[in-house]
Amino acid sequence: LIEHTRYISHLTLAAPTVRGLPPQNAVAVDEVELLQTMRCVELPAPRNILVALWCLPRTCAALWRALESATLVHAGVAGWPLAEAWILMPLLMLRRRLLYINVESAFWRLFPGQKAPLMRRIRAAVSERLNRWSVDASDISTFTHEGYRRSLLHRHPERGHVVEASWIDDADVLDDAQMQRVIERRYRHTGALTLVFAGRLAPEKGLLVLLDAVAGALQNGVGVSLDIFGEGPLAGECRARI
Repeated sequence: LIEHTRYISHLTLAAPTVRGLPPQNAVAVDEVELLQTMRCVELPAPRNILVALWCLPRTCAALWRALESATLVHAGVAGWPLAEAWILMPLLMLRRRLLYINVESAFWRLFPGQKAPLMRRIRAAVSERLNRWSVDASDISTFTHEGYRRSLLHRHPERGHVVEASWIDDADVLDDAQMQRVIERRYRHTGALTLVFAGRLAPEKGLLVLLDAVAGALQNGVGVSLDIFGEGPLAGECRARI
């Protein structure tokens, strides 16, 4: 939020609001100098889809008032339980505001061959169609990889841009030759390649691919170790595989 205030003179944040004690190490927004000019709009914080639908009139009313002073609106397509873009699209058509959508994950999708309950399959199908509609209707959209852009943006490809999901400078990225030298140096000194995974323990993060690769390396006599940090639905799988 602080970084956004450096190039946006009037920033409005509309977000679900929960009453209660703040979590440990929380930072109070009103104590950050650069956020003093930010306007906050409180939205309901539904626990599930039924509650979200019940709160929808109140949510739409709050967003409608917030849009009155907006020029450019940023909305997500991966919100829970209802994506912000689904609610904002009809409002933006009436308000005639510019819409920007950034797609950095697609957790609603099922993996090929994945067995899921009926409601999960219905949600995946509905989410895919609504998200395609939202992205197609946006004025500009960005994606963290080409697959998202290709599958979600159809009508106006010139409005979509791929921005790789990395905050690492190009100068810090090793080419193949440099990487090979690093690997050889590590093997020479430690006798094993040490890998670390830090993130959400979920299939979409590629964790199962990593576990398969490490298992294959060990089976072929390659010295490798893997440390895993994180929480998620694959925590039990990780323990069992290890």
